[in-house]
Amino acid sequence: MDGPFTLTIEKSSTDRLYMHPETAAVYGIKALETRTLKFGAATRIVQVEPDPNLDRRNLLRLSESLLHSMNIPLPPRYEIVSGDREIQVGPLIGMLVSGTEQGLRRRLRFLSRYTQHYPSINGVLLAFSLSGVNRKEKQVSGFYYHPEKKNWKRVTVPYPDSIFNMITLNDRWRSHFRNSLDRCLFNEYRFSKWEMYQALKEHPETRDHLPETHLLASLCDLVPYLDSWDGIYIKPVAGSLGRSIYRIRKNGSGYSLSTSNRRGNFSIRLANEKALLKSLKKHLDPEKTYLFQPLLRICYPGGIRDFRLIVVKDETGEWKDVGLIGRLGKRGAVVSSSITGARREPGEATIQSLVAEERDADSVRKKMSELALSAARIMDRKHHYGNFGMDLAMDQDGKLWLIEINSRDPHHYKAAKAGRKDLAREACRSNLAYAKRLAGFYRPEHSTSPSNPYRQDRSHARTEGNPETISAGTDVH
Repeated sequence: MDGPFTLTIEKSSTDRLYMHPETAAVYGIKALETRTLKFGAATRIVQVEPDPNLDRRNLLRLSESLLHSMNIPLPPRYEIVSGDREIQVGPLIGMLVSGTEQGLRRRLRFLSRYTQHYPSINGVLLAFSLSGVNRKEKQVSGFYYHPEKKNWKRVTVPYPDSIFNMITLNDRWRSHFRNSLDRCLFNEYRFSKWEMYQALKEHPETRDHLPETHLLASLCDLVPYLDSWDGIYIKPVAGSLGRSIYRIRKNGSGYSLSTSNRRGNFSIRLANEKALLKSLKKHLDPEKTYLFQPLLRICYPGGIRDFRLIVVKDETGEWKDVGLIGRLGKRGAVVSSSITGARREPGEATIQSLVAEERDADSVRKKMSELALSAARIMDRKHHYGNFGMDLAMDQDGKLWLIEINSRDPHHYKAAKAGRKDLAREACRSNLAYAKRLAGFYRPEHSTSPSNPYRQDRSHARTEGNPETISAGTDVH
């Protein structure tokens, strides 16, 4: 029996946990016993006692002193994991959504895409920012989801059992969380386009699906490729959402330089190579690092056609293909991102529009999945991940290309704009299910894979709560 359990308070100063006799028997407790109680990073030696006065098996009663010293919030529904004379109550799952308190408050209303899955997760879902982390005491101040009132309440708790990271962490923070949470922080590192290329080009299963890529150390680096390639893309190494991307095309004896943003598509004609390089020097940010790639033949009648494949880990701990979204770039746009007005549709429909036979579409879809899963496993070897958005394309010759991998916050909710809310729901459910697995609360009936083997004891932390409450809100797509 692993719950969910409802916690009640015993007005007592003794560190004691009471269980229904039948529940206690499941955990091998027949009389008063001493066990270690864990909640997140906090631990406490407690007396565990079967109590026939508890009228339901899913009730647990904790002494008031114990509840407050470990700062276990009420009324979340909890699960229990027991082993080696230790009882772990949880899970306590952290969602690191911002670097600042202001950003945290702004993001709370968008987290209903995760809180809707609380009934299958239980425990404490904690949204927090880096500004709320007390590294010395190993405590986190943030907001936990109240499952009955469906809002967010201010709380300070021990370090979580696991953390789902949605922001860019510097080396110092990443090292700290790694050391404090073992292997229980995922999506810990946001790699650049260049780092992705460097990692995947070493593997035959992905190498041939990567556009040739070079760092732009000097504008003169472009010159040998202006005539040998049909066109050139220049991209920020660390950019996202299609921002600050430039396209160069040969135009008779001259060139065209184009870019797209929220205001529209912009293009200028340049008479010669010298004029092109001069214009690029004006437009490119000298503080940024850029790379360049050949122009892929993925512009079809109507505009660019490419794909976003959602790849995540779930409670099994394995990578899986959740679903595919087709992106229909606006006519004339340099990229197919949302900021340039791209439309979305189910990915299978986009594939079908690009191939002649249905069986060909099925084959392309399968190959996309194989490519994406291979890339996910490779990128997961150096840093710990569980959540990716893969950008893929198929050129006019039928060749598949892996363009980019979003490793920070892939915005799976945008699948709803393609009429596939089910994909967004499953991606978010899987994110939390994987976090729950890392926390040590994996349910064996979901898979034959073992539970997380990387748990270690963590230091005790005393915490104090705060009554502040914020509405959980709804997502805005």
